[in-house]
Amino acid sequence: MIPSPIMATPTAAESKKRTPEEDFSILRGFILICHWIISLTAWPQTQLLLFLLSPITVCWIFFYRV
Repeated sequence: MIPSPIMATPTAAESKKRTPEEDFSILRGFILICHWIISLTAWPQTQLLLFLLSPITVCWIFFYRV
C-alpha cells in the first residue's frame, strides 16, 4: 500500500513542537539581544566587564554547536 501524502504530513500540534536545538537557538538569540541592550545602557563601571565578556559571548553564540 502506498502511503498517502496527507497521512505523512504532521498535524498542527506536531508541527508546533520545537526541537531542543531550536529552543537553544532561540535562547542564544535572546542572550545576544539582552547583552546588546545591556551594553548600550550600562553604567560606566560595567563597561570594562562587558568589553571583556563581549568576545566570549559572541564566540559562544556563533560558534557553539549543540
